[in-house]
Amino acid sequence: MNNEIPLGKKEDLHLELKGADALKDPEKIAREVVAMLNAEGGEVWVGLREEEGRAVAVEPIPEPEANRQSLRDFLVDSIEPSLSSLEITVHPISATTGSILRLQVKPDSTRRPYALLRKGGRSFWIRIEDRLRLMDREEIRRAFASTQPSNDEQNRAEETVKDELKDLQREAGGGPNGIFWLRIVPAPEYSLNLDALQNSDLLLDPSETENRRTGQTFFLAQGREGGRPQRKAGRLVMGETDDAALSIYRHEGIQLRLPLGKFHAGHEPGAEKPLYWLTLMEVPISVFRLLSKMLRVEALWEERLAESTWFVSSVALFGLHGWTLRPYSPQLRQLQGWWDYLLKEPRSSSVQDLIPAKPLRFPLREVQDYPDRCGFRLVSRIYEAFGFGTDEMPHEFDQKTGRLVLPE
Repeated sequence: MNNEIPLGKKEDLHLELKGADALKDPEKIAREVVAMLNAEGGEVWVGLREEEGRAVAVEPIPEPEANRQSLRDFLVDSIEPSLSSLEITVHPISATTGSILRLQVKPDSTRRPYALLRKGGRSFWIRIEDRLRLMDREEIRRAFASTQPSNDEQNRAEETVKDELKDLQREAGGGPNGIFWLRIVPAPEYSLNLDALQNSDLLLDPSETENRRTGQTFFLAQGREGGRPQRKAGRLVMGETDDAALSIYRHEGIQLRLPLGKFHAGHEPGAEKPLYWLTLMEVPISVFRLLSKMLRVEALWEERLAESTWFVSSVALFGLHGWTLRPYSPQLRQLQGWWDYLLKEPRSSSVQDLIPAKPLRFPLREVQDYPDRCGFRLVSRIYEAFGFGTDEMPHEFDQKTGRLVLPE
């Protein structure tokens, strides 16, 4: 018997046991996950029969991989805020008589409270020892008050992102020239000292923002001559043209726009327009690393940012016809990763323009402390649009530590 399986163990604050029949009603599993997310996290095992709260027998799950994917999709669709692979993982675990599922639940305190979305409503569950209960109104109020801006501010930031996307879509007009676009808007607005930022080295030296000096970062927007960013109405701009520019606004966050050609993996044979995994991963993460560094430099702000500040963000790709994407990456250090990359066929885009339906939201503390994780969540939407799961994304992003690890 696999030593990982907790046979004989009793349910507690961090352990929940479910028999194989629980997969027929995944809402019950989702409720346990939400309760753990609002508590201290833990593990939910599906395929372990329990008696009096203790695991007594393995109940093998048929088609474990299909059930794993189906359950994970249900959890992502039915829990708010939408879960990342850092908050929930679902893995088949081999037993003597078959396989069962282990769900590892790791809450992010800056994203609480978590809610179960069912039948048009939200229910907020929390785990107390080996049981769960609904959170009361005061618990929910305190959780939201510590992390959320007002609804009006959230809506304003989200509408800003959506309006800019509409304008960009009209501009692109299905033309042959592809565009990569990334936007981060604060809620509420802040006051950035553009003079202080212009005179700093944050936009001149990649290492100042913990980025690679020779990396595929937001510095791709920099003009051939380099030099300090230029001051324009209410913003700093790094780049020579509107098609390749990083814009940092005094009040309204950051925008990065690059030609899609910057993401071309020209060295890969057999694909008309292959997207380069490294640029896709590193560019968005580099922008969040820049913002993370900015948030930690007090001199850049005309007034102190509230802890309740959030950031609304989205990424979009225009003119994707003919472009392809391959999962994983050619990890020369890991033989298995290399074979995974070679054996998986690249997939073509099924849309001309990749525009996520809803922007993502990130609390200030998450952007400041876990910028790579924020960028990864945006990139995962691109991979999902090509039909790949987060487990098929490049492993250079360490999903346990939440860091993108690349050689200089």
